[in-house]
Amino acid sequence: MNNIAQTFKNGKVLIPYITCGDPDLAVTADVIKTVDQTGADIIELGIPFSDPAGEPPIAQRASARALKGGVTTDKVFSMAEKLQSEIKAPFVIMTYANVVFGYGTERFLKRCQETGIKGLLLPDVPFEEKDDFAPLCRKYGVELISMLSTSSGKRVPKIASEAEGFLYGIAAPDATNSEEDVCSKLKAMVCEAKDANPQIPCCIDANGLELEQIQEVLQFADGIVIGAPLLQLLEEKGAEAVNPIREYIGRLKQVMG
Repeated sequence: MNNIAQTFKNGKVLIPYITCGDPDLAVTADVIKTVDQTGADIIELGIPFSDPAGEPPIAQRASARALKGGVTTDKVFSMAEKLQSEIKAPFVIMTYANVVFGYGTERFLKRCQETGIKGLLLPDVPFEEKDDFAPLCRKYGVELISMLSTSSGKRVPKIASEAEGFLYGIAAPDATNSEEDVCSKLKAMVCEAKDANPQIPCCIDANGLELEQIQEVLQFADGIVIGAPLLQLLEEKGAEAVNPIREYIGRLKQVMG
């Protein structure tokens, strides 16, 4: 398994997001293998949470199905541990602070180290509170991924200057009224971040963006995160979604060059 820094040396990066356990962990493992073989550069594993605030409905439903099916944090770690020797793309976990606290922060990060998890993204933890996790992340070699929004304003340079792994950029809800507005605001955000920290890669959450917008985003960003189309396929097709996901990721990689 590669590390995050190595990944960004090979060109534009594609990061598929997968909710672990939707529809079950066996299918999740098949999807992980499929996207890895089809060209995923980093794989973002979502540990389901009962109250995923701010998530789109498709992701909320995926979490609900996974939890109903009995997925636990331990089961996700066990799956990752079994897969780490055959997967090239580094794993990054996305979950919520209460999941980590409930498991025990040090225990959680120790398991990340043991199971090949290279990064951690906690969307409900403000940048100003990252020190609740950062020391233990460093202790166990897990990069704490910071989020940037087009509404981050004057905080962008500070967030970028202290970022690890890569920056995860999103368009704030008020930036989605105009397609041109989305890309221009994302570009301004990335440029400001790069001015503050030229070495930090910046990936953009491309969910909801049209293909033309994704191509435009890739002119200034280092990669994209894509989840909603995969979650939609899994919701509609269940275990039969693996081949359509393979085809989708293959097409996206072609667009990315």
